[in-house]
Amino acid sequence: MWSADIDENKIKRAKQGLKNTKVIYLNCERDFPLKENYFDKVILLEVLEHLREDQDVLKRINNILKKNGLLIISVPEKNFHQTISPLNWFFHYRHYTKKDLVKKLKNAGFEIQNLDMVGNWVFSINLYLSLIIRYIFCREIIKIIMEIVGGAVEKEA
Repeated sequence: MWSADIDENKIKRAKQGLKNTKVIYLNCERDFPLKENYFDKVILLEVLEHLREDQDVLKRINNILKKNGLLIISVPEKNFHQTISPLNWFFHYRHYTKKDLVKKLKNAGFEIQNLDMVGNWVFSINLYLSLIIRYIFCREIIKIIMEIVGGAVEKEA
């Protein structure tokens, strides 16, 4: 089993926890040093929307899969609830309609065996709640740290 990421810190943590997995650095939009017809399966979860050249990456993935290889993919669905998501504004180049995704996969040479689109208002509410809680929690933590550090600085003076 292999695992790839673009984030060096995540790679270090993965190498510590995934002892029987080959963990590599891979910027799939630039270099793709993987053997053609090598992998039985590629799992791409919540990655494609972060890539400028998603179509090119899908073609590269198709090349590294063996004949009858399997791509398992997850992407955010483009719908009304996602249009107001802050992820759209800062982290994602796009979200996908079923039609968009089918077209991209077929253009990359994939035969679609199964396609389920999952995305609804529950995901959006969950995202907003987690961002709000994280923001409030982080502000309180920073405030406590500043009080501790400020107190330590005052004692030294």
